Amino acid sequence: MAQVALRDGEASGTRVDAITAGFRHNHLPKLIDAAVVRYDTDAGTVERRPEAAALDPFLQLARRYEP
Repeated sequence: MAQVALRDGEASGTRVDAITAGFRHNHLPKLIDAAVVRYDTDAGTVERRPEAAALDPFLQLARRYEP
């Protein structure tokens, strides 16, 4: 999450905590519901599922236009 915060220009602890909370409470549940990731709550790990390959063209397009 520090890399995301740094990309936004500020990698303070507060900013990293805010991004982490946003990911855990907003984005992660949506990715789980879409069945593109698997989350192991005990280990605290996120695993990309094979179904996520359908998103690759969109991710490549987003990277092309990333600031």
